[in-house]
Amino acid sequence: MSDILDLPFDQYQRYGLVKALLASVRGEGERFRVLDVGGRTALLREFLPDDQVELVDVDPSDVPGLILGSGANLPFKDDSFDVVAAFDTLEHVPPGLRGAFVDECGRVARRYVMLAGPYDSPRVAEAEQNLLDFLKVRLDWEHRYLAEHRQNGLPDAVQTRSILRSRGARVEVFGHGALDRWLLLMMLELYVEHEGLLHGIAPRIYRFYNEHLFRSDHGGEVYRHAIVGVFGDAPMPNLQAALDPPGSAPKEATQKMIEMGAELLRYDALRDTYQPEIERMHAEVAAATKNARESAESLKTVVDDLAGHRETIEALRKELSLEREGAEVTAKVKDEQIGGLTADLAGHKEMIAELTRLRTAELAELESRSKELTDVYGEITRLNEVIGGARSHIQSALPKTDEDDVRSLAEEVERIIHARNVLLEEREALIAQRDEARGLLVEERARAEALAEDARRGWNRIGRTIGRRALDGGWLEPRGPVRFDI
Repeated sequence: MSDILDLPFDQYQRYGLVKALLASVRGEGERFRVLDVGGRTALLREFLPDDQVELVDVDPSDVPGLILGSGANLPFKDDSFDVVAAFDTLEHVPPGLRGAFVDECGRVARRYVMLAGPYDSPRVAEAEQNLLDFLKVRLDWEHRYLAEHRQNGLPDAVQTRSILRSRGARVEVFGHGALDRWLLLMMLELYVEHEGLLHGIAPRIYRFYNEHLFRSDHGGEVYRHAIVGVFGDAPMPNLQAALDPPGSAPKEATQKMIEMGAELLRYDALRDTYQPEIERMHAEVAAATKNARESAESLKTVVDDLAGHRETIEALRKELSLEREGAEVTAKVKDEQIGGLTADLAGHKEMIAELTRLRTAELAELESRSKELTDVYGEITRLNEVIGGARSHIQSALPKTDEDDVRSLAEEVERIIHARNVLLEEREALIAQRDEARGLLVEERARAEALAEDARRGWNRIGRTIGRRALDGGWLEPRGPVRFDI
């Protein structure tokens, strides 16, 4: 709060009255410990900045130090506070709990209980009803707190005083806020609060009353009373010493308030004329606000989309960079593979040439062995003919020869047979060597064909790799003419 004088006059009245009563009994430099029951707004701290003001309320707020608790069951020990106060609170307490509320305030108070607010009387009830009717008819406004006064009924001042006396307190009642003036000022305050065009001048109106009229606004029928219970030897507050005499406000101040009221009446007379235009403007402002909100939401959506697209593009850039790096690595690997394949192909060429040479040599050797076999076969045929002739000769000459000749011929025959057998064995060995050479030749031919197929596939892969590089934008530059010699 920048300045308590700018508070609405109804709030300033209730807190200013208790501040004045405490000022009338405060010793020099004395500091009170005060409990504000129902004080979740903490306004009392602004009026009593030098005192230790503690707060309790059934409803929470963000005010530091607020204790949640009911005034009908205060969470404090007996005689805990110098002053226990409540400001326009008792009328909002359910009627069945009001007695306990007053009694609890008396229990935890050591010196003073001050219960400020409206108490039940025909004139106060009439004034509140007139205010409700004005708000309903003129402003179409259901005032929550005033309606709660009517629903709960205002507190009973006699009962309140009796409960404090039962606690051993001396009790006095101090009134403030001339009833007729209170009604007119409340109409003024709530009218200004309702009319948005008048919000700017509201603090100046409140300040004028709080500064010039508050101190003398007591005496006669009043709207608000402070019922004060005093315990022990504490002095009784003196309202006459704390405030100015009733009706002592300068005539100029009263005249200013009258002029201000007249000006507001003229404003109100024009209200029916400009109100439709204002409502139309409000509708246009609301529509423009809605459009602006929708546009802002659309813009936010576009911004979010752009941010998403930006993230997507960045991700794609990173992905492309990774793919490029991967392609470069792949290209390097392909180069190495091509180099390896080229070396393998060169080795395959040499191997094929060697196999071809070996094949030619083996074919020549096989041809030579075949010729030898033909010669051996011819020799065997000749020997068989010789043996056959020898046998015929022996058989025809056997009666004419002696035993020695027979033995000599037999030995000759055996030698010829042995020579034949040796030739047969050599023939069989040559045939085996020929068959083995043919098998080796078949194997070498299959191996040469497999090497030729590997070479063909390798050059096909090289061709596809070079083709892809060309399609991908030439990441790999050709390193010279490529020859395909197989």
